[in-house]
Amino acid sequence: MDDAVILVGGRGRRLGKLTTKTPKPLIKIGDKIFLDILIEKLIIYNFKHIYFLCSYQKGKFFKKYHNKKIRNTKLICIDEGSQKDTGGGLIKLKNKIRNDFYLLNGDTIFNTNIIKLSNFENKKTICKIALTKNNNYKDNKKINNIKLLKSNLICFSQNKTNLMNGGIYYFNKKIFKYLSAKRLSLENDIIHKLILEKKVEGFYSNKKFIDIGTPKKINFLLKNKNYLYK
Repeated sequence: MDDAVILVGGRGRRLGKLTTKTPKPLIKIGDKIFLDILIEKLIIYNFKHIYFLCSYQKGKFFKKYHNKKIRNTKLICIDEGSQKDTGGGLIKLKNKIRNDFYLLNGDTIFNTNIIKLSNFENKKTICKIALTKNNNYKDNKKINNIKLLKSNLICFSQNKTNLMNGGIYYFNKKIFKYLSAKRLSLENDIIHKLILEKKVEGFYSNKKFIDIGTPKKINFLLKNKNYLYK
């Protein structure tokens, strides 16, 4: 596989003082940085490149990761400039990524086999999303109230459902036609539109989903460090 992209540019305001000096993906869980754990899980797929889209405290990412090589995978940091949410910075990769690619959130780990995302069932599909069960994320507002059709297409439901976005995407390179350099939410602006156009598929997995978006979730991981590796 060629390329994976990790979004690491966010401020992580819900974490308060924890991200005043440390970007959310660089928070330590025990003696390991959360992003390092995510990278370890990706390296097994033998990507040629892993790109990091950086904004908030970007210098720390460049210093630690830029142009480093782990096994056969080169790590490359991209400066997205001022924060453009989860969608606006992705346009910076338009001339670097030539083929379909994976995109992951830098503050979540979903222990599923990402290879299962790489096959599109429908000709019009531009994106495939790893889906998980929404058990303890009642406040999730990004790509919620969705259901998975027999065709594997994702559609919106008028009623609440138990599915949610698992933070791993597989994109056809045509996605760049939908992007611009302005501030955009990947979930609420771009993918929402693609779902309405019937261009988004889903893959459901019951594997473990880990999020460090709130102090409560980080405190849980600090008390249960092995949870990241089970």
